[in-house]
Formats: sequence, C-alpha cells, structure tokens
Amino acid sequence: MSLVLVTLVIAKEWGFVESLVASIMGGIGFDYFFLPPRGIVVTDLQDSVALLFFLATAIIGSQLSASVKKSARRAELRRKEVEKLYMLQSLVHKDHDPLKNLRRICEQIEQVFAFEGVAIYLEDGNEIYRSGSAGSLIPEDELRKVERDGTTFQTGTSKVKIVLLDLGMHVKGTLGVCGNLPEITLLQAIGNMVAVSLERAHATEEAHLAEAVRKSEELKSVLLDSLAHELKMPLTSIKAGVTCLLSQDHDSNREILGMINEETDRLNRLVGDTIEIARIEAGKIHLDKDLYNIHELVEAVLSEAEPRLAGRPVMVQSAASLPEAEFDFGLVKIVLKQLLDNAVKFSPAGSPVTLSCGIEEDSVVVRVVDSGLGIPEEEQGRIFEDYYRSTAYSNVPGTGMGLAIARRIIEAHGGRIGVTSRQGAGSIFHFSLPLHKELALSAKLGS
Repeated sequence: MSLVLVTLVIAKEWGFVESLVASIMGGIGFDYFFLPPRGIVVTDLQDSVALLFFLATAIIGSQLSASVKKSARRAELRRKEVEKLYMLQSLVHKDHDPLKNLRRICEQIEQVFAFEGVAIYLEDGNEIYRSGSAGSLIPEDELRKVERDGTTFQTGTSKVKIVLLDLGMHVKGTLGVCGNLPEITLLQAIGNMVAVSLERAHATEEAHLAEAVRKSEELKSVLLDSLAHELKMPLTSIKAGVTCLLSQDHDSNREILGMINEETDRLNRLVGDTIEIARIEAGKIHLDKDLYNIHELVEAVLSEAEPRLAGRPVMVQSAASLPEAEFDFGLVKIVLKQLLDNAVKFSPAGSPVTLSCGIEEDSVVVRVVDSGLGIPEEEQGRIFEDYYRSTAYSNVPGTGMGLAIARRIIEAHGGRIGVTSRQGAGSIFHFSLPLHKELALSAKLGS
C-alpha cells in the first residue's frame, strides 16, 4: 500500500511518466528486498499475483491522478485566458471611438496577452495598424490573403499566426500576432471580440448620423410649414385687395390687376402645395380617400395648369368610361401637377404633351409623355430620390424634391410610380392607383 500511495503522490506532483517509472522501480524493489528468494525472481504464485495487482493499481491510479492534474492545469489556463479576454474587452469598450484608435487596440492586445507584435488589417479602409517591436514581422500580403481566402495562417519560423475578424456572414479584416503564440481558438476569440467591438462602434456611428439626419429633416419640415403659413396671410390680403379693385370698372388698370390676380392665385396654389409637402416630409401623410373618376382629376389639373400650358398643345388619351378609383384627390392632384409641370419645364417650348389614362390589371394608370431630351439610363433609378436632380437638366431651376414627394404620395396609396426614357426621345412618367376591390372585379367582368 505504501508503494501505491508513493506512486500517487509522484503522479500528483510531477506527472504520469514519472509515476509510471516509480511504479515499475517500486515493483522491482519490492520483489528484490521483500519477496523470497532474494533477487528479481518470484516463485510463489500468490506473491506474483499480488505484485501484479499492486503494479496495475499504481499505474492506473497514477494515470488518473495525472489526467486530473492535466485537466486542472487546462482549466486554470482557460480561466486566465477568459480573464485576459474580459480585461481586453473592458479596455476596448472604454474607448469611445475604436474605429479611429485601432493602433491603441493593437497595443492593448499586445500588453494583455504579452505578444511581441500585433497587426490588424481592415477591409473597409484597406489599412494596416501595427504595434510592438515585432509587429513589422507580420507579412502584409498574408494579412490580405487570409481575408481574401477566408482561412487562417500560421508559420513556425517567424512565429506568426493570422486569423479572421469574423462576424459570421461578414468578414471585417484580419488579426495577426507574433511571439508568444496562443492556441488558434484563443486567437479567434480575440479576433471575434475585436470584430464585434468595431461593428458596435460602426452601428453607433450610423445611429448617431441617422438621428442627426432625422432631426434635420424634422426641423426643415417645421420651418417649411411655418414659412408657408406666414406667406398665406399676406397673399390672402393681396388677393382681397386686387379682387376689390377688379370689381371697379377701370379699364386702364384692369390688365395689370388681372396679371396680379393670376400670379396671386398661382402663389396661393404654390403655398398650398408647400404646406402639403411639409406635412408629407414630416411623415404625417393622412389620406382622405374617396371614390373619384380619374377624368375629374385630369380636368382639375389641366384647368389649374392652363396659364402654365399657354401655347403648348396637350393631348388627352383615355377610354370613354373608366371605373372609379379610391384615392385622396388633393394629394394625387399634387402628383399629376408635378409630372405635368416637369413635362413643361424639361421639353422644348411649344412641343406637345400627352396625358393618357387606362386600366392595367387591378389599377388605373396615368401617363405623362413629353418631348424632352430624356433621362440617362443610369439616372432613371435615382430620379425619385430626395434632392436628386438629373445632370442633363442642371441649368433648370428646382429643388429635386417634387418627384420624391410624388413617390411618397403614390406609395402611401399602395400604388407605383416610375419613368421610362430614351435619350433624345423624351420621357414617359407613369403612376398607378389600385381600384376598389368591387370596382376591379367589375372592370374584369366587363372586359
């Protein structure tokens, strides 16, 4: 039993190989000194069996003890690694802008894990950040190659390991270390932690930017709304005064007063549209929908746009009878006026404008065709974005918001708006409004 106890103590303190040697030497010593005859010979079968059991017990016990000791050492190593990872995470999270301080992150990784050198390569900026005296030993081409191939890199000669800064579906770059190399799993954990910190910082930056844009848009809409209401009051006074003067029979002033009256009406309409635009931009679209015939909309828009269309032929193409659609008359009128106004502004003076209405599937479709220069193909997908203006018409005054507002109105109705154009052959702007379900069914049965 003393043999077994001594062997277990040796296994606990040193390891399995030492305890195995101690078990064999102890068995030989026990046989030599305690079993007759004196020497390394066993004649009694009972003594042989006892000696074998002692040796087996000592070996198995020492193996188990060594295994437990190895597991304890591994657990202690993992505990220290987790502590270092937590320490590194705390240091990185204290940094308010890790995207701009990647060199400092390299230094923190180097200090916490006692590396000789650290390098981080970011895919977005195509830049490499280094720290440590041996940081230059990490090959630049391998940093880029690992990111490109999605693998890992390890070399024994220069003691360098490189892993991905991986976020699952997206790789942000690579992390390379040299010197006191850890296991690849630990290095990947460091890389993942750095990638998460960078992504968090990037998301925070985008959130701040989005909030700033939102506040700017909100302020702009409030100012626009306030300005529109302030303009409305003097225009109302001007309109009242001119109407009063026109009621008096003075032929000499009638022409001038008539012009002032028309321009006042035009400004009133513009201010009204501006108020609607401010409301829409603020995201407060309230649809006051009812059933209307699209012919009523076309007639109202053409009547209001008559001064603007002076001297320009407008051809209206439509079926004799169209089913009614459900929409907000005032808002959709803004859309059609915008498309008609664009056709006038962006086509030669005196050229015709065609306005057509029809039924396609479950929607009523309105098209405005002009004879302008057309819109370049690469710009047609962006023409409905906020403040975007085609480079082909940069000399024509405008804000670039008209079509963006039109898109918001039509999409709020559940319809679609778009453009087809060829350079030199004019443009066709079109929008659709869904028919009421019963009306759509009736239109299908009628056709």
